[in-house]
Order: sequence, then C-alpha cells, then structure tokens
Amino acid sequence: MAWYLHALLGMFCLSAMLLVVKHVSELGLASSVTLFGIFLFGSGFYAIHVVVTRESFAMTPKILLFILLATVFSYLGNLFNFHAIVTAPNPGYAAAIGATRAIPVAIAAVFLFGSDFSPIKVIGIILTVVGVVLLSLHE
Repeated sequence: MAWYLHALLGMFCLSAMLLVVKHVSELGLASSVTLFGIFLFGSGFYAIHVVVTRESFAMTPKILLFILLATVFSYLGNLFNFHAIVTAPNPGYAAAIGATRAIPVAIAAVFLFGSDFSPIKVIGIILTVVGVVLLSLHE
C-alpha cells in the first residue's frame, strides 16, 4: 500500500481517537488516565502484532536509546496535546495546531535525512502558519 494511503488511514483513525478522547473527558476522565489506558491497550495490540508478524526485537543499545528518547517526547507531546484537545472549545482547533508539527519535521528532515525542500513546500508551510493564526484569532 502506498505511503499516502497509510497516512490517510492514520488520519481517519487518529481523528476518531481525538473525538473519543474529547467525549471521555466530558464524562470526567482525566487526560493522563485516558492516555494511560490508550497506551496500555495499545501496547497489547502492538505485542500481538509483533508476535503475529514475527518481527525481530533485535536492537543495538544506540537504537534502544533512540526509542527511549522517542518515548519521552511521545509522553510529553501526547500529554500536552490531549490537554489541549480536552480544553479547546473545538477539538479540531487543537488538532489543527498540533498538526503543524509537520513544519519542524519537514525542516529538520532536510538536515537529518537529506529530504528535498522546494519553494512550493515553503509556501505550504507559510499557509499552515496562516491557518494556525486564523484559528487562534478569537481566543
């Protein structure tokens, strides 16, 4: 399956998750408890996936360190993101601002992975920033 189809499927699944998170928060569950549940059940799903697909757990200490670093960023990013989704007047606003993570990722990927960066992509980033400003105007 093409990468962009994976991205679209991920977008729909994560959109549904954010709506469920907002609903659960309105039922009185704290963001941190919701995240704990999501990661607890998610870990089980990933464990089953890895066993069924027979993927190797072999990794170097360097890879393990990077996974730990990603875990710290994931913990903090999800905690802040879920709090924003729960407290925003519309969870879509927080999700839109959170999606701007593509900006630093796109810029860093040029230096870290040699990814291309064309003038049209710069325009896309500028439009993204304009969108965030428009979403934030009445706050």
